[in-house]
Amino acid sequence: MGKLAIFICGLLLGAIGVFGAVVYQEMYKKPEKDSIELGYKDFYDNKDYWVSIAGTLTGEDMANNTYGVLCIKEQNACFISYVNQIGSNPPRTGRMETYTIPIVKWTNYEVIAKEEDNLFLCFRVTITIDRGQKALLWVDEPINQTKPNCKDARTTIRKFSIEDPPQVKKRKQDLRR
Repeated sequence: MGKLAIFICGLLLGAIGVFGAVVYQEMYKKPEKDSIELGYKDFYDNKDYWVSIAGTLTGEDMANNTYGVLCIKEQNACFISYVNQIGSNPPRTGRMETYTIPIVKWTNYEVIAKEEDNLFLCFRVTITIDRGQKALLWVDEPINQTKPNCKDARTTIRKFSIEDPPQVKKRKQDLRR
């Protein structure tokens, strides 16, 4: 009976050791390149007061990032905060940036914010939040293209949307398979 008890204790201790080794490896394994996983897409709508959307701004030539857009009816403005990933070995983020865009339309169906014309900017941002679809469309539109400071600026309209970060989208696709 004594040898059986020692054998069972040995099995239990071995199982605990293997479990501990797996946990240790998962906690301290080297991160994959570009492994910063930023926040999931979120949407909140307080109907008459504010609406917000956050997630990864996706589109042509966009880096790994996270954006938060909060539009407040009483302030007649959308407040934008964002962070971009600036390195991959080790993964790093840039500084948090913030700015404000005035709201030009607020209905039960959508909120539209548009930057005012500025002689020093080479493009203007228009943000449309579709409240029913819980979606955001971000449009960069070229302006002031004849100004000397805009001689090397993009001349095409660019469109972006807020989605889940790439790592989350990949996991969701893998789960569907």
